Amino acid sequence: MIEPVAIQNIALSALCAGAVVFFGAAYSIFLALGNLNNNRPLQLAAYGAYGLLAISVLALTVLLNLSQWWILLTATLLIGYYAVPRIIWRLSVDLHEDTEETQDISTKNKVVINERR
Repeated sequence: MIEPVAIQNIALSALCAGAVVFFGAAYSIFLALGNLNNNRPLQLAAYGAYGLLAISVLALTVLLNLSQWWILLTATLLIGYYAVPRIIWRLSVDLHEDTEETQDISTKNKVVINERR
């Protein structure tokens, strides 16, 4: 049986939910900037933001008395918040590498066409 949640816990859980979104965004931004510039402090800041995200999720779970399937759902949320920015980063890098190769090929073709004239 599910026990009711105190009104104070509902207010605090709203703050924790906002923190989840904020730290998830911070993790993604720091991860992207750290990888883009190969900047170790920004990459470490990304892990710090993810740690705060995990703490916020844990607090949310405790404040709302979540159990059973909800625990599985919050664990899935944490895995998703960790993995998706990395997948998007990898996809972006691969997409831009393909674009650069295509531009290089089209530039070489222009050179060959101009040399024939």
